[in-house]
Amino acid sequence: MAAPDVEMARAMTVRAYAKINWTLHVGATRDDGFHDVRTELQSIALSDRLVIAPCQGPLRIECAAPNVPASQDNLVWRAAASFWRALRRAGDPRDLTIAIHKQIPVAAGLGGGSADAAATLVALNRMWSAGWTRARLIALAAELGSDVPFFLMGGRALASGRGEKLRPLRDLQRQSLVVIKPSVDVRTADAYRWLDVDRAKGSNDPKVPNELQPAVIRRRPIVGEIIDAALAAGAKTAAMTGSGSAVFAVFRPGAAARAAARLRRGDWQVAVTRTLTRREASRAGGV
Repeated sequence: MAAPDVEMARAMTVRAYAKINWTLHVGATRDDGFHDVRTELQSIALSDRLVIAPCQGPLRIECAAPNVPASQDNLVWRAAASFWRALRRAGDPRDLTIAIHKQIPVAAGLGGGSADAAATLVALNRMWSAGWTRARLIALAAELGSDVPFFLMGGRALASGRGEKLRPLRDLQRQSLVVIKPSVDVRTADAYRWLDVDRAKGSNDPKVPNELQPAVIRRRPIVGEIIDAALAAGAKTAAMTGSGSAVFAVFRPGAAARAAARLRRGDWQVAVTRTLTRREASRAGGV
């Protein structure tokens, strides 16, 4: 069958919003190597900005941030390639430049790469006049990674399976947040492996909202130090998000900026942000 006529529009800018995990419960390892999880996800206003523009030649990824590949290893490139092939276009994607302006820390448990991939799907759906529904985009997103479908839903949701099964939840009242990322990174695979090791030894503490947190703190004590510092600065609650190493802290309205000033260190990235409703995440992100 011939490829559909895909129309290219002019340049487009989209936001890719980060997430936090209010809770994260980890089950057994599945046959596919993933763990069963049950996690409550929440969109936050901390975001990357993607500028997608037509150009001649192969797809080019541009990003000045360190540790972000400008190659086929980038999830943004893979998202564009998956959509390109789903539209029955031959070869690799082309005639696009995607510039990623990073604000979401890398390897932090904030879902930055997955958010960027989802934003890419949204933008290309418009630029290529594909007319796909959100449900169809979510199905494609699930092939890219466990977190990617959530960023096409936004707001607050319960994720299960390996993270790809979503159930939207009612939006909570807006929460003021401070997000703190230390200089150390945590690979997702390492965090889950550490949890498995600790469970085998009977040394993991399940009485925390994020069951990966104790295992990570044992290997990366700085995460625990940040949680303690946030609580000392007046946070109502503080916890690691996802597989870490970032911590989010919830503050009373008006207190987050003052607390962030107290929490700044030379090697800590500190951002003041807030939760987003589903409508806010969808409208601003173009979903």
